[in-house]
Amino acid sequence: MILTIIFKKQKRFPNRNDLNQEIDVKCDICSKEYTSTLRNRDKNIKSYLKDLCRSCKQKHQYSDGLREQQRIIAGRQKGISNKDFYGDDKALEISNNISFNMPDQSGRNNPMYGKNYQCSGLLKISNDNKGKNYEEIYGIEKSIIIKNKLSINNRGSNNPMFGKPSPEGSGYGISGWYDNIFFRSILELYMIKYLIDNNIEFISGEKEEFKIPYIFEGVYKNYFCDYIIGNKRIELKPLFAMKDLKNIEKFKAAKKIYGKDYIILNENDIPYVNTDELKYSYINGDLKFIKKFDDKINIDNILRIFRYNNKKDKNESNNQSKLQEATKK
Repeated sequence: MILTIIFKKQKRFPNRNDLNQEIDVKCDICSKEYTSTLRNRDKNIKSYLKDLCRSCKQKHQYSDGLREQQRIIAGRQKGISNKDFYGDDKALEISNNISFNMPDQSGRNNPMYGKNYQCSGLLKISNDNKGKNYEEIYGIEKSIIIKNKLSINNRGSNNPMFGKPSPEGSGYGISGWYDNIFFRSILELYMIKYLIDNNIEFISGEKEEFKIPYIFEGVYKNYFCDYIIGNKRIELKPLFAMKDLKNIEKFKAAKKIYGKDYIILNENDIPYVNTDELKYSYINGDLKFIKKFDDKINIDNILRIFRYNNKKDKNESNNQSKLQEATKK
């Protein structure tokens, strides 16, 4: 039953009176009041012989089996054009009806005119949130819930990086390339230079075929040692990280598989490199740092970090017997 009729001109259909007349209607079944257009109300009367709200309409469709028929038809027509499904005449009639009922959306009338992305709304949200953390976007309480869900859903084998080595450039340590070989820390740079200077053959242990499985806090993980020299697996780890619980589990798993052929070296086992020599390698192009360091920190500032780490440089007390054992063929 129609309660009121309001003429409301819509931008999309300026010449369609049946779509511009907004009406308040009362459902003949549940007496709920809802808003519709004159055209949609006429269609409902033609189909159901009464005014029905959305809820009652769906109940009617299910009871008469119309929803099931729609599902079957949609399944049959999936991936098939109207022309192939209905034939030329019916397809043309459908196309003409769509053209008549829809406004002209060609050229400047198209809502996507002049926009480069189909998902312009998502792009705007992405740009608005760029550089913000979860707390700034969602608030503290919701951000905790989101982070907990992400943590649970991405643990162990659910993590997309499970069984894969970390990509180049990840992590917080000073990293880059020496003689086109990637290093993730100052310690690795020293080791690579030592191996190259002494013509010792080695390969990176950070490949999927060299993964070492282990369990930490009930979650299955994978560990990759730094280098492989002959049959030996070499891990470089600064002294401060040796007692880390996660590292201890890694060491146990590797030791169980490789025994004496698994060797851990720290800063006392590897000879330091003179910073002047490093600067010459940098200028010469043999030493390169990843973009985030090369852009933001000049070479002299980086070398100050090296000098700090080289405070034992003048004291030749480094124990290199372990290094010689690790690199012995």
